[in-house]
Amino acid sequence: MEVQEIQEMTVAGYIASAPKEQRAALRELRSLIKKAAPGAVEAIADDGYVGYRTEDGRWVAGFAHRAKCPMLYVMAGKGMAKNAGKLGPLRSGKSCIEWRELKGKPSLTYAELKEMAKEMVSEAAAVQGVA
Repeated sequence: MEVQEIQEMTVAGYIASAPKEQRAALRELRSLIKKAAPGAVEAIADDGYVGYRTEDGRWVAGFAHRAKCPMLYVMAGKGMAKNAGKLGPLRSGKSCIEWRELKGKPSLTYAELKEMAKEMVSEAAAVQGVA
């Protein structure tokens, strides 16, 4: 997708353009972030993800559809470091979490991941002043 196409797309359109099997998870991530960071501004970033930031541009969180699975981004707070052991291989970078269950060791159910994500995004929103 070209930058121009991404910039002109709505968030609903972005979700609709995702692989069918990821759309429900993306809608859920959107709802989770909007509830945890009600004062954040929602925008589609040039590099193809939906981001939530403060009025002055500090990023709080975001989500994206990727080939492997949906991704959650938590860009502030200490939640990523605090939960690194629980997230195990779901953590794929400084602020990236693969949105799927983790089987094996460590294991993490979808419900546990969702609860952890709520806490991390809420903390990030508080740190950035948009809780």
